[in-house]
Amino acid sequence: MSSKRCGVLRMSEDIVEKQRRFYLEKFKKYQDAPQSLSYNDRVTQYVRFEMLNRLFRHEDEEHSFSVHEIGSGLAHYYEFLKERTRCQVEYSGSEVVEEFIRRTAEKHPFLKIFHRDITQDIPEDRYDYLVLSGTFNPIQDVEKDRWNSFVERMILNMFKMARKGIGMNFLTGYSDFSEKALYYCDPRDLYDFIQRNLSRYFIIDNSYPLYEFTVLVYRSEFIQEVYQEKEFQKYFKK
Repeated sequence: MSSKRCGVLRMSEDIVEKQRRFYLEKFKKYQDAPQSLSYNDRVTQYVRFEMLNRLFRHEDEEHSFSVHEIGSGLAHYYEFLKERTRCQVEYSGSEVVEEFIRRTAEKHPFLKIFHRDITQDIPEDRYDYLVLSGTFNPIQDVEKDRWNSFVERMILNMFKMARKGIGMNFLTGYSDFSEKALYYCDPRDLYDFIQRNLSRYFIIDNSYPLYEFTVLVYRSEFIQEVYQEKEFQKYFKK
């Protein structure tokens, strides 16, 4: 293994351990409430989920598709999908906090939740869509450059696992306040990263009240499947 690869893994392990401790403290206090996942309340948690659900706008409600949540927490997004959508979704997740996985198994024993950090290695399993909500926010005392590298690696690996697309959210740098322990993303930098490394087919959506934005990124081959009319073909690279 190269020294560069070892450095990436050590960086990830250190950050993930900080994440585990951060969320475990909240879980001890709030249990199965949104606050355990660092949300303020159920209302703002659900508006974030609603924005992520726009990722599926090309799907037919009569057909099923798979969704894998990175940082699945207490499976609140799964519960939202069951409560608020008509989509037939095959849900699964990845989580690093073992206590979250155990609580999820108590509530929903049929769900497949992996105990893993996908920044370490890219899993072999593939899904139509991958989503992530709130995981990039608590930077704590991690240096911003290291956190940026962690975020970029997570996004790249999510995209490699997706057949159709990925969705995630960030606190925005365009805010009139900030907290030192939180990560605020500049959407201009993210735009450039996505364009250069993932796809030209994406949405950055800041059309809701929170000081954040949601990003939806699609694979080019999926967009080509959606837009099959001959008039669009000149826009797709051969």
